[in-house]
Amino acid sequence: MDKKDKFVNGLFFSEPRQDWLKANISLRFPQILDEVKRLEKFKDKEGFVNLDCKTSRAGKNYWEINNYKPKEITQKEHSPDVDLPF
Repeated sequence: MDKKDKFVNGLFFSEPRQDWLKANISLRFPQILDEVKRLEKFKDKEGFVNLDCKTSRAGKNYWEINNYKPKEITQKEHSPDVDLPF
C-alpha cells in the first residue's frame, strides 16, 4: 500500500468537552463519499475496513487504514518438536 493510500480523507476526530462522550467525529461531504469508494478496495472478506484514530507528533488527530492480517500458523509451525498421535 502506498503511504498516501493509508490515510483517510474527509473524516475528522476531536476530543469531546463532556466526560460522558467518547469522541466527536465529523464527516466532510462530498469528500467522504469519494473516500468511501476508494476504501472499498481495502475491505476484508466480511466487508469491513478497519481504521485507527491516531495523533500526530504535532497533536493533530488523523485516521489510518489498519490492514493487519494475522498470519495463520499450522500446528507444525507452532510446535515443530511435538508429534501428536492424533
